[in-house]
Amino acid sequence: MEVQLRNVKYAEFASEETLCFEASVCIDGHREGTASNDGRGGATMIWPPSLGARLNAYAATLPPFRMPHDHPDKPGMPWDMPRDADMLLADLLQQWLVRRDLKRALAKRVVFVTGDGSVRETRTLTPAALQAQLARADRHRAFSERILNEMNFEDALVLFRAYVERNSKGAER
Repeated sequence: MEVQLRNVKYAEFASEETLCFEASVCIDGHREGTASNDGRGGATMIWPPSLGARLNAYAATLPPFRMPHDHPDKPGMPWDMPRDADMLLADLLQQWLVRRDLKRALAKRVVFVTGDGSVRETRTLTPAALQAQLARADRHRAFSERILNEMNFEDALVLFRAYVERNSKGAER
């Protein structure tokens, strides 16, 4: 089963404890319902309820989520949490946000990976200045391994997502 979020409306300003969003939920390419969260820490609302049950059943077949901290009752023991529809949709929204952020960055900046695996970007450029910078890419190659603007988007997304995940795990500790 392929689950996707489409027609995503994300409100960063309203996201307090959870991500505030509204989206269509599609399964195998067909719109099956909607999902939304008001961003105040509550569960994601899924409509119709039968869609929530389907997503919960599917999420239960996925590998459990490894918590970034020890089990509260067993110090030193890792804590695996079974997935549910809420967690599945949060993961899909996070992927959507990373994809959106990379598209925005590539449209206005030269984005590159440095030797230590960090993703860096230039300041915001006009379209003409961006093209001029990319034409002189040898300037960026002096201190970068790869220029994401020159790569296939999906390949660039893999590198960008790995960097984002690595940095978000470091922030949780």
